[in-house]
Amino acid sequence: MAFDRCRQIGVYPSALVASGGVASNFTIRKRLEETAALHGVPLECPPSELCTDNGAMIAWAGWERFRLGLVDPTTIDIISDWPLETLKALGLD
Repeated sequence: MAFDRCRQIGVYPSALVASGGVASNFTIRKRLEETAALHGVPLECPPSELCTDNGAMIAWAGWERFRLGLVDPTTIDIISDWPLETLKALGLD
């Protein structure tokens, strides 16, 4: 869908890039390779051993902030199901 949207707006990607936990998943990486080939571009990914899940990094950063006494208030609203259509109203589409 992203390739189709790019073409609609006159953008022609020269590669498909993936990293992080997504790129370390064999099944997802295979599908990305197929999609890239279908659109005539290479798939560019770091080696799997360098593709780690950001969850561990975020958890560590949170622990370090907590350890230093940097605690954020818990008064923010949680949006558990945020439809992408609402981004248009915010001008983020």
